[in-house]
Parts: sequence; structure tokens; C-alpha cells
Amino acid sequence: MNLLYIKKMTFHKQEIFQITIGLVCYREKEDLALVLEDIKRQTLFKQVKEIILFQNGTCQITKKVAESFRNQLPLVFLSSNKNNLGLARARIVEKAQTEWIAFTDSDCRLKENWLEILVQNKNSLLDKYKPVALGGPNRLPENKFWKKMINLSLDFPIGHAFSAQAWQPKKARRVSHIPTTNGFFLKSACLKAGNFSEKFPFVGEDLELGKRLKKQGALYLFPRPIVINNYASSYANSLKRLYVFARFQKQNKGLFYYLTLFFLPLFTFSFSIIFIDFFFPISKGILKTSLLFLSFYFLLLWIYSFRAFIKTKKLSSFLLVFFYLAQHISYSLGVNREAFRFSKGTE
Repeated sequence: MNLLYIKKMTFHKQEIFQITIGLVCYREKEDLALVLEDIKRQTLFKQVKEIILFQNGTCQITKKVAESFRNQLPLVFLSSNKNNLGLARARIVEKAQTEWIAFTDSDCRLKENWLEILVQNKNSLLDKYKPVALGGPNRLPENKFWKKMINLSLDFPIGHAFSAQAWQPKKARRVSHIPTTNGFFLKSACLKAGNFSEKFPFVGEDLELGKRLKKQGALYLFPRPIVINNYASSYANSLKRLYVFARFQKQNKGLFYYLTLFFLPLFTFSFSIIFIDFFFPISKGILKTSLLFLSFYFLLLWIYSFRAFIKTKKLSSFLLVFFYLAQHISYSLGVNREAFRFSKGTE
């Protein structure tokens, strides 16, 4: 056997033999045990050198649950009185004893082969590319109707908008960042890029790092593994989360950003024109433009709802029209609010 090939195999084996899992907790209480049990059942559990559990805040019940796993898992405890995700993830990267760190969230559920698939995905890239981070999608648990509808909405472009936070591509795709809900990061690359920033305490720390991390190598989103992320307790809470995420999109100003920026003003203006025209005649040119915009938009919603119906064979799929509308308004509201603040120099 070729000596170079043997060295290459040895390098791969050593590189994936020991893995760090990074987990940030806050006030999960007894629910923290769910993801820790999932980690125990991983098919590559023997290759887990350490699980760095960083607790934000001082919830004693959450801490007690974590300590109950001390004899079952190779836990390393870190903590801070601050609730700062960027700071927590940065400390995990600094403390990790292995080159590759698998991140997930404490409100996630993991299949037994979660870690194994991440490693397989990494190895599939090593010979051709220089991956510094890779990951997979996340979806809500489907224990409620509104959660099923959100998951279904993300199966189509007008729902996921090709964002790494929501997209499940059919094959590996290069992306702008890897969400820490379900990601595999190269420690040395993160450190060279400046690591996660504590300037992003609640959201956006992975998006902001992605901009700097791209200079170190490639970031890839794979169709698998999928993690179940129970990030919202109600539909209103999911819309609020979407609004908060949207406020950080000014860091990633692409075509979709500007489409979103102009959507809410155009939507509001068009509806206002049609409403006013019932009482006071409006210029036919402005009225026709407003009707054309709204007709095109709602036609798009109906087309994708029909595609969802073809996929699921369920009439409830047509309710996606309303789900999409609420999600688009929430997201556009977040983008517009932050753009307005930026223009006023209030940051």
C-alpha cells in the first residue's frame, strides 16, 4: 500500500477519533436531560473526548440536572452569570481539546447517528475542499399543527429563502454561515477568524462569525443530519423569533435582504391604496400597480401552497398562504426596523 495513502488514512483517523461537543444551557431545567441522554446514545460516543457544557445564568435546577450526568458523560463545566451566547461559544472553542467541535443547542433532540453523519460529511469534503465548518438543518418537533405548518413552509424557497437557518438542500451547498444548532466547526479556523463575538449575546453570533470564517475556508450545509429544535412554545413566539433574526440580516446584504426590505412598505402601501379607493378615487395608474403587486404576491403564495398540497395530499396545506404571509410580514418588519435604526445612527 502506498505510504502516502497510509499517512492520509492515519491523519483522517486521528482527526475524527476525538471530538468535542459544545452545549450552552440557560434555564432548561429538567429538559436539559433530554439532549444529554441523546448524546449518550450517539453511535460515535466513544470518540467524544469531552462535552463542554457552558451555563449562562444561575438556574440551580438546570445546574443540578447537568451534575447528575457527571458520572455518565465526560462533562466539562463552564459558567457565567451573564446570558451571552457569543461569549459562551467563544469560551467553548477556547477550552476545547480537540480540533473539531460539534455544536448543538440544549433545546434540541438528536438522532443516534447525528455525530456520525457530521463526521462522514466532513470526511467527504477533505480530499477536494478545505472545510472549516459544516452542518445540517433543524426543524420543529411536529407535536402541534402550527409546528407542522412551519416545517412544511420551510420545504419551499419562499419559506427558507436559501438561508442556512432554514434550508434543507438536496446536496451539500456552500453557505454564508453555519448555525450552531447543528454545526461542526474547526477550532483552529475559528480562532484565526477571531472566534465568536460576545457583542452578539442573544442571536446572530454564528452569522457574524461566518463572515470572518469564510476567509479561512469553505462552509457547507448538508441535507443531513437534521436536529429537532424546540425553539418556540407558541406560533406567536416563533414569529417573534423570526423578527429578531431578521434584525441581524443587515450583516448579510444580498438580493434577499433588499427584497425583504422593500416588501413590507410595498405591501402596506398597496393595501392602503386599495382601501382608500373605496372611499376616494385614486389615480388608475397607482391603483393598477398596487393591484398587480398584490395579485402577483398572493398568486405566488397560492402556487407554493398548491405544491405543498401535491406533496402532502392534505387540504390543510392551503393554510400556508396565511402562514407565509405572517412570516413574511414578521421578517420584513425586523429588517425594516434595523435598517431604520441604522439610518438614524442609533446603534
